[in-house]
Amino acid sequence: MQGTEPKTAYFTLRFDAPTERSIIDLWIALAEEGVELVGLSGHRPHITVSAYETDDVESYIPLLAEFAETAARFPLRFEAIGVFPTNGVIFLAPTVTHALRATHRTLLAHLTGPGRPPVRHEQLLPDRWIPHCTLAAGADPGTVAQVITFLTRAWQPVAGWVEGIGIRVPPDTTDVYDVSFAGWDARKDVFVEED
Repeated sequence: MQGTEPKTAYFTLRFDAPTERSIIDLWIALAEEGVELVGLSGHRPHITVSAYETDDVESYIPLLAEFAETAARFPLRFEAIGVFPTNGVIFLAPTVTHALRATHRTLLAHLTGPGRPPVRHEQLLPDRWIPHCTLAAGADPGTVAQVITFLTRAWQPVAGWVEGIGIRVPPDTTDVYDVSFAGWDARKDVFVEED
């Protein structure tokens, strides 16, 4: 809605259900180890690809729908654990494939235009972006060590698919809009080949 206080709209990649479940299971296992999952309650696992400060979130919905029509579902594999030490974020790091980078760059180009705000956080720009799926945030050094030790004891890569994209506006933890990529029928959980 125009005329309201500017908010930050986050654009996040959505995974297939088995991948989401695997990551949620990691969150549960960490919570059972006594790790406080600051800021993750109610969120779905995701990779943030862009963010914009705007007072008109709804204006991004048709742009995102157009983008999804040209985007395709692609495989994703988390094979590493990472840490942003300045804010105690511990994350799963995906293998950076051409499809992941191209989706990021294409989305940024699609959402850029006259009258549109710049990307909100410079770490989301193409040459600064470190794709990641947060496991824990605000962790002190002792908790970082605890989480890394826990995860490496029985490490298993998480493999799956990116099947769509959503818009989340904090403090809400659910998407205000979510769309599947073209050729993807989430109801059937299968990839639909275009003729």
